[in-house]
Amino acid sequence: FCEYLLGCPSTEVRSAFMKIIVFLAHFSLQDGPCIPPMLEAPSILLDPHATLSDHLLHAVLLLLHKEVSDHGRHLPHYFSLFHMYASLGVPERTQLLKLNVPATFMLVALDEGPGPPIKYQYPELTKLHQVVSQLIRCCDVSSKTQSSHSQQGMPPLPNPYGDPAVPDYIMPIQPQAAEILFGRTSYIKKLIEDANLSEETVKLLQFCSWENPHFSRTVLSELLWQIAYAYCHELRHHMDLLLSMLLIEDSWQSHRIHNALKGVPEEREGLFDTIQRSKNHYQKRAYQCIKCMVTLFSKCRPAHQMLHTNGEVKRKWTLAVEWLQDELERQPNSHTQYSYNNWSPPTQSNESTNGYFLERSNSARKTLERACELCPEEEQEVEEMSEEGESPQPEEQQPPQQKVQPYGSAYPTHVDPTSSATTQRILVKRQVVPGYRSNVSGVQQQPTPGPSTSNQPQPGTSDDMENTTTTTQDSSNEGTLSNSNSSTMQQSPEQHQCEENSQPSCSTADVAYIIPLLPTTYALRIKFMPTDNSKIYLSAKITQRLICNEAPPTNGGIHVRLWEGELRNGKLLLTPSVGSSSPEQHNIMLGEKQFVCVSDYERHAFNLLPKNALDYYRSGAGEEFTLSLNRDAFRRLRIRPRCMRDVSRRNLSSTVLGCNVSMPVGVAPTAMQRMAHPDGECANARAVGAMGGIFILSTLSTSSLEEVAAAAPETIKWFQLYIYNDRDVTRKLVERAEKAGYKALVLTVDAPMFGIRNADVRNKFTLPPHLSLANFEGHKATDVNKSEAGSGINEYVKKLFDQSLTWNDVMWLKGITKLPLVLKGILTAEDAIIAADLGSAGILVSNHGARQVDCTPASIEALPEIVKAVEGRCEIYLDGGIRQGTDVFKALALGAKMVFMGRPALWGLTVAGEDGVKSILNLIKTELDSVLALTGCAIMKDIKKDMIVHESYYSRLGSSSSKKKLTS
Repeated sequence: FCEYLLGCPSTEVRSAFMKIIVFLAHFSLQDGPCIPPMLEAPSILLDPHATLSDHLLHAVLLLLHKEVSDHGRHLPHYFSLFHMYASLGVPERTQLLKLNVPATFMLVALDEGPGPPIKYQYPELTKLHQVVSQLIRCCDVSSKTQSSHSQQGMPPLPNPYGDPAVPDYIMPIQPQAAEILFGRTSYIKKLIEDANLSEETVKLLQFCSWENPHFSRTVLSELLWQIAYAYCHELRHHMDLLLSMLLIEDSWQSHRIHNALKGVPEEREGLFDTIQRSKNHYQKRAYQCIKCMVTLFSKCRPAHQMLHTNGEVKRKWTLAVEWLQDELERQPNSHTQYSYNNWSPPTQSNESTNGYFLERSNSARKTLERACELCPEEEQEVEEMSEEGESPQPEEQQPPQQKVQPYGSAYPTHVDPTSSATTQRILVKRQVVPGYRSNVSGVQQQPTPGPSTSNQPQPGTSDDMENTTTTTQDSSNEGTLSNSNSSTMQQSPEQHQCEENSQPSCSTADVAYIIPLLPTTYALRIKFMPTDNSKIYLSAKITQRLICNEAPPTNGGIHVRLWEGELRNGKLLLTPSVGSSSPEQHNIMLGEKQFVCVSDYERHAFNLLPKNALDYYRSGAGEEFTLSLNRDAFRRLRIRPRCMRDVSRRNLSSTVLGCNVSMPVGVAPTAMQRMAHPDGECANARAVGAMGGIFILSTLSTSSLEEVAAAAPETIKWFQLYIYNDRDVTRKLVERAEKAGYKALVLTVDAPMFGIRNADVRNKFTLPPHLSLANFEGHKATDVNKSEAGSGINEYVKKLFDQSLTWNDVMWLKGITKLPLVLKGILTAEDAIIAADLGSAGILVSNHGARQVDCTPASIEALPEIVKAVEGRCEIYLDGGIRQGTDVFKALALGAKMVFMGRPALWGLTVAGEDGVKSILNLIKTELDSVLALTGCAIMKDIKKDMIVHESYYSRLGSSSSKKKLTS
C-alpha cells in the first residue's frame, strides 16, 4: 500500500496520499495490538503490542531504506511525512523514538548505506535535520553533561533548549543515537558543512552543547575550520552559527569564547589566527571575522570582559582594528583622481560576494567605527587627549545605548561614532586626525581659505570641517544620522583660535553617503537632526544643483567646497563659505514630513540625480507623447463609488502566481539602479519584501541576481529576461535564476532593440565607469560603459540582443525552465491570444515605460482589450503611469491582477535608499486602502469593472440631446 502510494509517478498524488498515511497512523495510534497487515511477509516488529500505526510507519521506514539504495527521487516525501507526523504531538514523537527514527535519519544523512551518494539524490536535507532535532530535544541527555564547577560539587545547569511542548523528557537518549551524536560526531560535522541553519537545527546544536564541553569543542572545531577555509561568500551562515554557540549561557561559556578567539588547543586556529593569516590574500575573510567579533563583544558580557581583562586578546583586537583602518584608507595607486569611492564602490558586499580583497563598503566603515568603540580604554592616551585641548563630552550628551543587532544585520541608527572616547583615542594614537575620518566616510577634504570672525564660526580650512565628522550608514539600512559635537583632534594655533571664538551652539550636518557618478561629480545625500535656528557647517564635493559644476582643480583632484548653513523654520539655508566663487544660496527642506506623495519624491530626486542618470531614468522615446499619455490616460478615467457598504475590515492581500502578497503593488524591472543609490537593486528588493510585494529584477542590473537573492531572501522575486544572440547566455541566466530562488521569469517581448531616446542620445549616455552590468562578465558587463556616437545602452542592445525572435522562442524558453513565464510588453489583443495559447502564466501589459515607440497607447488604455481577449486563461498585470492609489484601483477594476511601478521606486531609492522605496510603497498602500473604503470595497474581489468609466461618460450629460431630455 505505502509502496504504491509513495511510488506513484504523480507528485500531487504522492503528496495527497502521504497525508493519508500520516492521519491513518495518527488515528490508529491508540488502537490495541494488531497483527501485521501483510501476512505473507514476516513482521520485523517483535513487540506483541504493536499497533496498526506501528506497522504502517515501520513499512514506510523499510521503503525509505529501499529508496536510498535505489534512486532517491522520492526522499523529500519521506522526510516531509515524518516531519508532519512528529509535529502532531508528544505521543507521535514517543512512537517515532521507539522506532529509532533519529538514528535511522542520521545514518541516511551520513550516507552509510548502499546506493549512490545522497548528495546526488536529494541534497536538501532540511526536513531530515528538523525531524532529528524535534526528536532528540525530547530526550534526556543529562548523562552526557557536566558542570565546569563539578569539582566543587556543583551539578550541571538545567537545559533551556529542550522542546517546550514536552515539559518532561520522554526517555533517555537511545544508545545508537547517542553514539552518532556524541561519540562519532560525524553527523554534527555533516550538519555544519551543509550550513543548515533552520531554527530547529540550531536549537539541536545548542541543546547538545549545553554543559557538554566535548560536544562544544567538536562543534567549535568544525565551525572554525569552515570559517578558515570555506568560500568567503559562504561564511555568513557559519558566522551566525558560531555566534549562536558562543551565546549559550552555561558554565562553559567562557571556555567556548576563549577557544573561538584563540583556537581549540591542538586542533584548530582561532578567529584571531584566521584574521592574521587572511590579511594579505583573503581580506574578506579577515573582515568577516572582525565583524563577527564586533557583534560578539557587543552582545556577550563574558566576551566583553575578556576583551578588557585578557592582555593577549586586547592586543590582538587592537592589531585587527588597525589593519582594517589601514585597508579602508589605502589608495590603489598614487594618482589623485582615483578617490576611494571611484575604485571601490561603497555598496559592494563583503559577505555575499566572492573574491579575495576587501570591498571598502559603507558597511565596512560602520564596522570599523563599532570596532573602534569596543577597544579597551587606556588612561595614558586619555591624558594625551586632554593635552590637546579636548574636553570629554558631558555625560548628558552621551547617546543612549543601542540594542546590538545580530551579525550581518544593519547597525542601529542615530549612533554618533565621534562620541566614543575610544574612537577618539585610536585616532590620536594613529595620528590620522582629519584624514582618517574623512577617508572612512568617503570624503577627501582639501583646504579652502577663509578668515574667521569673532562672533560667527567660519570654517577657515577643511580641517575645521572635521566638526562635521562624516559617517556612513550600513549598506543594508540607511538611517537618519545624529549630530556630531566632537572637536578636531589636532589643530593648528589658528584653527584652535577660531574654535575658541566660535559659538558653542553650532552643530554639524553629517553626510549619509556620497555616490560617485563621474570622476569629478558626486551626488550628495544628507540626513541630520539639528535643533532649529542652529548653525550648520557642511563639507561637500561637487554635486548637481546643490553645488555648481565647476572644472576640477588643475592637479586633477576632487574639488571640495565648504558651505555654511543656518536652520530656519525647518529649512536649511546654505551659503558658500568665504573664498567660494558661487554666490547663490540654496534652501533644503529638512526631514521627511514634506514627502506626502510620489510627486514630492520625484521633485526631490530631480535635484539629487546628475543629468546623465536623471535623463536616463526620466526620458521616453521620441517626443515623449506616450510618456505623457501614460499619466493622462489615468486622469481621464472616473471612479463610480458605491455607498453604504461594510468596509470596517479591509484586506489588500491577493494571490499572484500562487504566492500571497500583502498588496497588489510591486516594483517593475528597471536597469542600472546603483546610479540612484549605492545599494541599488538590493535596497529596492529589501523594501519590496518588507512591504509584502513582488520585485522584478532586470537583466541589465548593476547588482547580480545572486546578490539580490542574498540581500532579500524573503522577498518574492521575479527575473526579467532578454534573449541574447548567444543562447547559452540566456540559458545560464535562467539556470542562475532558478538556483537563486526566483519565482518566475518575465520575458520582455517588445525589445528586439531599444527605442530612440533623444535625451540619452544628446547625453551620449553610458554607465558610470565604476559600475557594470553585474549579471555578466567581460565585454557583456562593460560595453555599456562606452558610447561611440549616441546612447551607449542602445549600442549595447543592438550588438548583443537577438532581433530574430518569434513566438517559437517562447516555446524554447518554456522548454528550458520549470518557472512560470510572464510575457511583458504586449499591447494588443491579437498578441495576448497567442501568448495565452502558448501557455503563458501571465501577461504584463506594458509599453516599456513609453521608452520604445512613441505614440503607442498608454498601458491602461490597452488593458481592457487584453483582459477581454484572454478570457481568464492567464493572469494580467500592468505597469506604466502608476503614481497614486487611485491609479492602482482603476487598473484592478479594469482587470489587472497586480500593478508594477518603475520610476516611482527609483525616486524613492534616490532620495532615501531602502527607506525611500518603503515610503513610496507605503504611500501607495495607504492611498489604495483609503480608496477602497470610500468606494465601498472591503477586499480586492469587491472592485468591479462598472466602477470605472471614461470621462466622456459624464460629458454626455452636458450634450444638447441630454439637455432636451432633461428639459422634457
